[in-house]
Amino acid sequence: MRRALFLTLALVHAACGSDDVAIMDAGADGEADAAADGSMDAPPRADASSDAATDASSDVPVPSDASADATSDAPSDATPPRGEALATETGCFFTPTATDRVRSLRVGEGATYDHLEITFSVIAGPWQPHIPDPSNRTEHILFGLSRANQPRSFQRYLMGAAAVDFLSRPSHFRMYGREEIAMGAASYTQVSGVYDGWTEGSRYDVFCSIDATSDLQRCVLASDGTVLAARELVVDYLDAAMHMGTGFDLELGTDSPLDHDHLQTPQGWQFCDLVVTGRAVD
Repeated sequence: MRRALFLTLALVHAACGSDDVAIMDAGADGEADAAADGSMDAPPRADASSDAATDASSDVPVPSDASADATSDAPSDATPPRGEALATETGCFFTPTATDRVRSLRVGEGATYDHLEITFSVIAGPWQPHIPDPSNRTEHILFGLSRANQPRSFQRYLMGAAAVDFLSRPSHFRMYGREEIAMGAASYTQVSGVYDGWTEGSRYDVFCSIDATSDLQRCVLASDGTVLAARELVVDYLDAAMHMGTGFDLELGTDSPLDHDHLQTPQGWQFCDLVVTGRAVD
């Protein structure tokens, strides 16, 4: 499975070209994205949890070199994630439950990084029951990444991703991020778009990165070497020395309340083959 994930990463890097090339969204039906959602929600673990982050995303086909047909062009000896390994978990190591909702680990203390990558696989489980919400959605939080050792909550959150289920619309693959490290809901954002292929029992590869050199944050969803959906965000606020030198807290799932919050941990979903790497600044 680890080799299949590296093949996916090679395809993602090939599709992206360099850090200056944008990844386009890969909506399952090619229609306009979640602007119709009308949701005004901040990412999980944010200090503005009840406030607004604008859903500014789109769903357009991926370039032909990043499509399912491109898998045959993936190199046979795939390149692993860039940088040094900060954390690894082999096999399926965490399945959230109602009483064990989140797995947390701290990585990267003692150095400053300008590039961080998070890769893991998830075996989809059932959708969680819908919580009453104006947009009739349930966001199954896959992960959240925060800056460690910060005195204020608004200084912590960097990025995350979720599988989103709606009562009356196709499901989504969603990425969370920041516009800046500042107080208030306006500092949070998200890029979301249709991916309606979530299937219980299927295995999905998640590749996410944040880079202070190219000012880009990315999340790619793939399966068996095929890119299914991709999200990208410009993070020109990000400065390695200022924002990526105190370590990182990674959470798989979320400990949001089960009975009154649309941000839910994906109970019964299996997390497998985690690799976290960072590129240290000399």
